[in-house]
Amino acid sequence: MEERFYAQSRSAVGSFFAKVFGWMGLGLGITTLVAFAVATSPKAISLVFGSSFVLILLVIAQLALVAGLSWRINKMSVSTALGMFFLYTALSGMTLSSVLLIYTSASLLSAFVVAVGMFAAMAVYGSVTKTDLTPMGTFLSMSLFGLIIALVINMFVRSQTFDLMTAIIGAIIFALFTAFDIQRLKAFAQQSQLHSEEGNRIAVIGALMLYLDFINLLLSLIRIMGKQK
Repeated sequence: MEERFYAQSRSAVGSFFAKVFGWMGLGLGITTLVAFAVATSPKAISLVFGSSFVLILLVIAQLALVAGLSWRINKMSVSTALGMFFLYTALSGMTLSSVLLIYTSASLLSAFVVAVGMFAAMAVYGSVTKTDLTPMGTFLSMSLFGLIIALVINMFVRSQTFDLMTAIIGAIIFALFTAFDIQRLKAFAQQSQLHSEEGNRIAVIGALMLYLDFINLLLSLIRIMGKQK
C-alpha cells in the first residue's frame, strides 16, 4: 500500500514537471518566433529599435507582467496567468531580437547548445540532490542584486573586461538558480494538490521561473561566446 502511494506521488510530481517544462518550452518557442519575425522585418526593427520610448515601454510592460504574475497569481485563473506568461514571452522576443541582429548565427547556436547542456545538468542536480539548497537562496538573491548594480555601472564604464567578468558571474548565478528553483518546485509539488487550481498556478509560476533562468543563462553565455557580425 505504501509503495503504491509513493508510486502515485512520483507520477503526480512527474506530471507536474511535464506541465512546467511544457509551458516553459512553449514560452521559449514564442520568444524565438517573435525574435526572428522582428529581426527579419525592417519595419519591425524600425518600430522596436527606432525609438528609445518604445523599448522603455516594452521593458516596463515585461516588468509589470512578471510582477503581476508573482504577486497576484493566487487571485488569477490559470488561463489568465498563462495568457500573461505567454504575452511576457512574446514581448521578450521583441526585445531579444536585438541579439539576432548583433551576433552571428553560428556563435548564437553554440551558446544555445551550451546553455541547454548547463540548464539540463543543473536541473537534474536540483531534482536528485539530497542537499538542502534553501540556504543558497539568500546568497543567490544578493549576488543577483550585485550583478545588476555591476551591469548598470558598466553601462557608463564600458569595459570589455568588466563585461566579460559579469557575464561569467551571471552564467554561474543563473545555473545555480536553476538547481535551486527545481528543488523548490519539487518541494512544492510534493506538498500540494497538483491537479487542483493551486497546483496549476504553481506550474505557471514554475514555468516563468525556469524560463527566466534559462534566458538569463543564455544571454550570459552569448556575451561570453558570441561573435558580433
